[in-house]
Amino acid sequence: MTLMPRRRAGLSALAAALLTATPALAQTPPTLDRGDTAWMIVATVLVLLMIVPGLALFYGGLVRAKNLLSVLTQVLAITCLVAVIWVIYGYSLAFTGESGLIGGFSKAFLAGIAPDTLSGSIPEYVFLCFQMTFACITTALIVGGIAERNKMTLEQFGQHMKGMGVDIRTMKNRFKAEMSWREVVRRRFGHLISITERDVDQLMANTSVQAQGDLELQVQRITFPLPGAVDQSVIAQRIAEADAVARKFSGCASLPALAANAGGRHEDLGSRKPATIPEPTRSLLLNARDGDLLPASVSNGGVELWALCGRKAENSARENAQAELRQQEFDVLAQKHLKDLRQDASIEIR
Repeated sequence: MTLMPRRRAGLSALAAALLTATPALAQTPPTLDRGDTAWMIVATVLVLLMIVPGLALFYGGLVRAKNLLSVLTQVLAITCLVAVIWVIYGYSLAFTGESGLIGGFSKAFLAGIAPDTLSGSIPEYVFLCFQMTFACITTALIVGGIAERNKMTLEQFGQHMKGMGVDIRTMKNRFKAEMSWREVVRRRFGHLISITERDVDQLMANTSVQAQGDLELQVQRITFPLPGAVDQSVIAQRIAEADAVARKFSGCASLPALAANAGGRHEDLGSRKPATIPEPTRSLLLNARDGDLLPASVSNGGVELWALCGRKAENSARENAQAELRQQEFDVLAQKHLKDLRQDASIEIR
């Protein structure tokens, strides 16, 4: 009977000792461990090498040689972008806050993190960089998924499309029907389509600046200078002189003699890009035919007469423009022909 109270007293003393020792252990401040820090730095470098060049070269080997540089650039760009996002708010959302799903912005832009701030036994900057490498490699795997799909065979592609609810046979039949319909339209209306050089020039002038960049205009100019004090009568007289020269114009070769007889200044400007010619002269030259003389116009230098003596363009650009015009004409005729077929069609019920 005397042993039981003694045992209870001993257990009570042991529990009291443990309770008093626990706060002391919990209050022990974290200390920097050089071994842990060195290993985490090595691990961070190894994971980074797994991304660039490891992952980039691995997925680059799954595509054609001409696409290798593209895959390398995509992996590098994704890695750089995720690294910036991780520093701005990714680390804060992942490792702060009390929620188990997403954190807060208390450490956005690495707020509150100093070189001597520790995360366990390693600097928090090392821990941040280590976790950042895994965020980078996770997103870089997306490029790998795209590269792997580029190596699909026709059967694999068909299975993939079937899994998305698309029948590959329906796609094949649709493509064949479109190709057959285009061939029908070409054979029926091909002789009705005529694309002129002027149409090609207008398309190249109106579609894009890049098309104009491939075009060069051979231009000459006659300028009738105006005096310092200009009134409407002087301008009208100069315009009348320019109109008289325009009536005698018989080609670009006659411009020097006409300018000398009329007292104007002749300039052979040679090949000029349309972008270097001011408006509205540029649009008039682009819409003019070779050998045309534009109407007289007034500028800061005086009354001017512009002549289009020729034009040069890249063959590829002109061929693309011509093909585009032909395709537009074919589309219009195809829609019209289809409308006529629908109107003339008859449904017989038996």
